Amino acid sequence: MSLDAEAATNCPLCRRPLTSRTRQLYGVPVCTRCSGAFFRRRAAAAAVDMLLFYLVLPGVCVGASYLLAAAWPFTSPGIVDTLVVVAIIAICLGALVPPFLYFFKDGCAGYSPGKWLCGLRVMNVRTRSAAGVAQSGLRNMLLGIFPPLGLLMAGQVCRGPRWGDDLAGTRVVWWRYADSPVFCPPRQAPTMIKSKPAAPELSNIHQGA
Repeated sequence: MSLDAEAATNCPLCRRPLTSRTRQLYGVPVCTRCSGAFFRRRAAAAAVDMLLFYLVLPGVCVGASYLLAAAWPFTSPGIVDTLVVVAIIAICLGALVPPFLYFFKDGCAGYSPGKWLCGLRVMNVRTRSAAGVAQSGLRNMLLGIFPPLGLLMAGQVCRGPRWGDDLAGTRVVWWRYADSPVFCPPRQAPTMIKSKPAAPELSNIHQGA
């Protein structure tokens, strides 16, 4: 069997033979096992990021401010007590920062905490470089404003890009298979510029008498 025929009948990720039950991942047929594994990784990464930016980090800020307020004696009014009160308020307001940072969570070399743990990376489709802060803000804008939209996007994740990826021009890559045609499609051949035909040499032109 030729290499092309083998590639057409085997899953491009796990190399197992493809059956009639296949799914399209970024427009490439893959086996249901790999499609499900990719979906579970993305779902796990999203859950980690949601919990971290919307629950854990804000909870740490609120908890730290509460512990500081409970531990400080506040014996007599003074400049020190005033500074402690200001610090408590600042730490408590810091709970508003992590949800804002959620928009830009994929801007650190294409990784978010969840994606890094799950072996995923957000890449620029056009340049094939890691997504930056601006692209991260675009792709996470809808989820950051209204997190329950993630449930509606679950069906899109099974096929690869979601609305945010289409908006930002990004692609989530399973880094273990980064060189697979699923995540690294061949570049389009450059358009050849047709040159003008060379002028015939005078010596090759038959001149009549």
